[in-house]
Amino acid sequence: MGVCASSGAKKSVANPAVKESSPPPSKVEVLGLPVSQNTMGPVLLAMDCGKGGLEMCDIMKGEQMKPEFLAMNPFHHIPTMKDGGVSIGESTAILRYIAMKYKPEYYPVDDPVACGKIDFALDSFTTEVYEKGHYHTVYVVLGFTSAPADQKAANDKYSELLDAWLKHFLQGKFVNGDKLSIADFKAVPFLIAGLQPAVESTIGLKLPDRAKQYVEDFCAAVPSSGMLKSAGGYSIVEFLASKMPA
Repeated sequence: MGVCASSGAKKSVANPAVKESSPPPSKVEVLGLPVSQNTMGPVLLAMDCGKGGLEMCDIMKGEQMKPEFLAMNPFHHIPTMKDGGVSIGESTAILRYIAMKYKPEYYPVDDPVACGKIDFALDSFTTEVYEKGHYHTVYVVLGFTSAPADQKAANDKYSELLDAWLKHFLQGKFVNGDKLSIADFKAVPFLIAGLQPAVESTIGLKLPDRAKQYVEDFCAAVPSSGMLKSAGGYSIVEFLASKMPA
């Protein structure tokens, strides 16, 4: 018999001395590797918010193919983020999520002009600077891809695209003027990689001074950026130091 079937059934009375336990606060886990530039933007942002950080996922050991990972991201890419019951893949999507939930000033949705510029910077960095330039130059030094047929031409293309991006988007200190945004968290891990001595020594690529100043300004403003330089030998800076020609 259902509890509502009888009008004579006693009603349960809550004990005021017993408090319902609150669910534990969610922790943002960004699965990836510290040498992955796509991973480190979301990692630094999660750390900057004080809400989480890196959760190691060693793709060299195939950890991205485990069922529990594929349940979060069927495309088995890093970074992948877990925040409580929420799972998201792709670096820029993760950056937007973390900012909107935990650091809205980095992606101010009430300001469509600012968000439009931030989105333009994010997307053009990926499709132009990264895919057409960084991938064929810095990734070669990292050992993530093979060298192109003409390395100098690839270097020149990267320099051209990066110079255009820097000039268009860095009218101030950062993409959003003097205010940090998720676009900076996206770009800086790639640029600090390109600025390492091993890159110039190995393939002859030298990034412009504006890129160096941009990275320095970001690192001064974001304490979590220390992980770009030190992560048990596997940070971007440490890993590229190991690639320095003898």
